[in-house]
Amino acid sequence: QLDLKSLVSTKKITGNGKIIVDATGFDGNAIQLITADMSGFTGTIKVINAPVIAEITSTGLLIKQAAAAIGNVGYATFAEALAAAQAGDTIVLLTDLADIAIEVNKNITISGDVTLNNVSINAVEGATELTVSGLTFIGKYETMGFGATVTEDMRSVKNPRRVVFKNAM
Repeated sequence: QLDLKSLVSTKKITGNGKIIVDATGFDGNAIQLITADMSGFTGTIKVINAPVIAEITSTGLLIKQAAAAIGNVGYATFAEALAAAQAGDTIVLLTDLADIAIEVNKNITISGDVTLNNVSINAVEGATELTVSGLTFIGKYETMGFGATVTEDMRSVKNPRRVVFKNAM
């Protein structure tokens, strides 16, 4: 088990072990936690106590900011978090998003203190309630689903801190 104050430097790490990283106090800046050739490592890496990503690179193990989280589990992309989400989960966005279309097919909450620039959120079959909270929308966005389409330039909406879309059929 390693914490963020540890730095392992060796030539090669191989095998089918388990690496547990305690990321308590992670500040968002990437950390090269292990410097070694890990191409032969076939085990698992688990990060605890912070929603961060552990990535094996050509030079070792890198700990970096997750793009999104569900609870204390970090995901490299919003799409990965959405795929892992279960009905009732909250996906917290940790980085800004731009120029993407999001299709949501389950009842979830998307929150975070981030900016969505030219992002469309589409509630599709399977989602009867989608809550979007704490996000700042910039530019045009479109929300479709539940038999309605809303298009709005959110810069004209004061304090868009909580927007809830519910099936009104």
